[in-house]
Formats: sequence, structure tokens, C-alpha cells
Amino acid sequence: MKFRLISAFVLAAAIYSCSPKVAVTATQPDPVQVPPKIVETNAPNEVVVAALEEGKSLMEKQCANCHSLFAPKEFRADQWPSILKRMQKKARLNDDETALIQNYILSEL
Repeated sequence: MKFRLISAFVLAAAIYSCSPKVAVTATQPDPVQVPPKIVETNAPNEVVVAALEEGKSLMEKQCANCHSLFAPKEFRADQWPSILKRMQKKARLNDDETALIQNYILSEL
């Protein structure tokens, strides 16, 4: 009886040691991609103002669907990019729309 038990254990150990090994690698979270910030431009003021108005309009329409709007000064400039990135998917905004909102918010600080 002991012989069968030991033989079964040795056989199981041999099978286990010959099986293919799967390497477990630690996964790192994807880095937060921050939309582009306000870029110096030679564009006429009307174009810049129109882009800022579009960002304000997008913020009022998309963000207010889920929660009351936060004033841009309620958070620091370095906090807004990560907040916007978190909310981007929920609000179904593309990167360009998120950049317009971010530019509007940063222009109000």
C-alpha cells in the first residue's frame, strides 16, 4: 500500500515538473494620457475664442448630463487633466473634444 502511494506521488511530481510553465508577469496600469494643452498659435483671436466657446458648450452639454458642473477654479490646473481623462469615457468624448474642454477650463483659471 505504501509503495502504491509513494509511486503515485512520484508519478504526479514527475508529470507536474514536465508540464509547460506559464510565466506570471506583473502588469502595470496604462499610463494616463493627457490631452494636449493650450498651444501658442498665430491664429486670429476669433478662432481661439470660437474654440474656447466650443469647449465651454461641450462641457455644459456633456458633463452636466451626469452631474452638476464644477467651476474651473474648484480644482488646480494640474488636477484637471486626470479628472477629464477619467470622465472622457463616461461622457463619450473623443480626444479632440476633451482637449477643447480642457483648454476652456485652463483658460478660466
